[in-house]
Amino acid sequence: MKLTIKWSILVGLSLVLAACGSADSPNDNGDDSDEIVEVENNIVDVARREGFTEFVQALERASLDDDFGTEVEYTLFVPTNEAFNAADSGSLESDNFLEYHVVPGAYTLEDLSSGPLETENGLDLEVSVDGDNVTLNGDVNVTMPNNLEAANGVVHAVDSVLTPPDEPDEDEDDV
Repeated sequence: MKLTIKWSILVGLSLVLAACGSADSPNDNGDDSDEIVEVENNIVDVARREGFTEFVQALERASLDDDFGTEVEYTLFVPTNEAFNAADSGSLESDNFLEYHVVPGAYTLEDLSSGPLETENGLDLEVSVDGDNVTLNGDVNVTMPNNLEAANGVVHAVDSVLTPPDEPDEDEDDV
């Protein structure tokens, strides 16, 4: 009889401990590394607030606005509405084009130096710094406003759209 009571207490304690352990877990498998945390005042919010509506709307249409609204740090080189509207409209909606304006990491103008900077789509953006003047790919100027701080990075206005370099055609490599 005493053995049955001990087993009952042991089983009861095990159930209580198991219930407490699962209540503290964020999910059943204990892995919360895929959790995406959206932040307020992110680079997209700042671009929208500063009036870069054409580029922000393109991000929204491509469903990329949420990608850059997380706690991951980015630098956004956002074209003015005039620059965006003057560009060839054929490629303005592609993920490749839009991601070419985003660089992983937060770079103020003071942080930038001459040389290549890898964009979110994996292509290089050539940065040239001459005093207070910053040029991208030889002919796109960082203008005012710049160094707009966001919760997850920095936003810089540019006077033209950034055109990604042509990627090599895979069919040509097969010849």
